[in-house]
Amino acid sequence: MAEPPIKIARIHRPEMGVTIHYEVHDYHVDFKVREGTLQPDGSVVYTYFPDSASEPTWEFEQAERYFDGTVKWDGCSHFNFGEGEENPGYMHLCGAAAFRQLGEALRECFWIAANEMPRFDPECAGLKALGEIVPPAMPPVVLTPKSERTNLS
Repeated sequence: MAEPPIKIARIHRPEMGVTIHYEVHDYHVDFKVREGTLQPDGSVVYTYFPDSASEPTWEFEQAERYFDGTVKWDGCSHFNFGEGEENPGYMHLCGAAAFRQLGEALRECFWIAANEMPRFDPECAGLKALGEIVPPAMPPVVLTPKSERTNLS
């Protein structure tokens, strides 16, 4: 039987344009990352493609997958990028800003794992000390159920 998560959280990084949902376990952290735009009321609007046409949604679970993954206690990780049965793992990036966004989002996932996972081993992960991971420049926006709408009206 799988161990229950120690912590479940959802944060938004406006400077990256991503929302990260994560579940912390003793020996790993699971991530779901979606692109989204923070609204003035504190909610986040995401994109999804119900019939090959882009539509907005406030529902995280309905949003198009940017990537999902896991970081383990030893720093090893695995990720699944993009959407679709036809092209699993496919991700289209447009220009330098998209490469930067992806790199920052992956670094943020590693930062969360290294700082939240009780059994994370910095030495085994190739770090002399957790201080070698540069902390995020800005604090995240912590999302709560109240900050997520169920429809666009």
